[in-house]
Amino acid sequence: MKSKLIVFVAIMSILSFFDAFAEENGWEGSITLTGTISNLAGSEAKFNEYRDLHDGGGVYSGIRLHYDKEKYFINFKGDDLGYDTQEYRLSGGLWGKFKVYFEYDEIPHHLTFDARSFYSGIGGDKLTYPVHPPSTDISTWDDFDYSTERKNYGGGFKVEMLKPLFFNVSFGREERDGVYPVGAAGTTPGGIALELPSPVEYTTDNLKLDLGYAKNPLFLSLGFYYSQFENQNNSLFFRNPATANTASSTDSFSLSPDNDYYKLVLKGSYRLPFRSRFLVNLASSRTKSEADLFYYRIDDVAGGVVPITLRNPKFDGKVDTQNYAFVL
Repeated sequence: MKSKLIVFVAIMSILSFFDAFAEENGWEGSITLTGTISNLAGSEAKFNEYRDLHDGGGVYSGIRLHYDKEKYFINFKGDDLGYDTQEYRLSGGLWGKFKVYFEYDEIPHHLTFDARSFYSGIGGDKLTYPVHPPSTDISTWDDFDYSTERKNYGGGFKVEMLKPLFFNVSFGREERDGVYPVGAAGTTPGGIALELPSPVEYTTDNLKLDLGYAKNPLFLSLGFYYSQFENQNNSLFFRNPATANTASSTDSFSLSPDNDYYKLVLKGSYRLPFRSRFLVNLASSRTKSEADLFYYRIDDVAGGVVPITLRNPKFDGKVDTQNYAFVL
């Protein structure tokens, strides 16, 4: 891969378009423009694995705003506005009372641009092809990108007016969408290997709560954490070219199942004589997941569906963890 990248930056403290009024109204800020000129030959996906830099270049902007008065404040920042790497954060509050923030950001993960597959239905949970065996003429295959995009939403609230008591709450959501490659065996044992374009439609929600007391010589904190992962596609169904199959003989590949995570934490410390301190950290967590199990298999030779007798058609998983830590 060969690439040339020229970056030129124009820092316009236009904002200081607020400078003339900063003394009076408390506003300050700046705008930054970053221009790029690029010439890329080779793997554009690898060059842009975690960024959004187009061949030919572009203009990236950033903005900063700050407002500060005796009683309250507001901060805002934004970077890469309009691009797949954009991020924003807005925070503010009353001094000594509370703080609040909201944030959003995106990040791509590019693996391969213009990949090809004889499968149709790419991006969904059902992969097929019209005629068996599939065509070996690559020019007739569908093209697509092995790429995912992650979007993060978040916010939080912190109470300071109840000192020495404190209370914090935050929430976040991550959405991930795209197509990712997975491998599957065509037959067992041995035989061909298949590369399957697997759909990615993940959502993860996180909640964090903290309640505590902080005043010398004692610190206590009780925390609760909850995380929920959801996958819109728990299985990938595909027509297997290694079998003498018909269109109705559909093979299956297990994808990540939904799961939930809970954690309860107690932290504390006490200041002792002789410049010493006693600390304790107690935690209990649980991870659990449920998923439907496959109740059939594909006969490699006949290409038919063979039922499987299961004692239980569902997987019910659970992991409990306890942590105890004492430090003097």
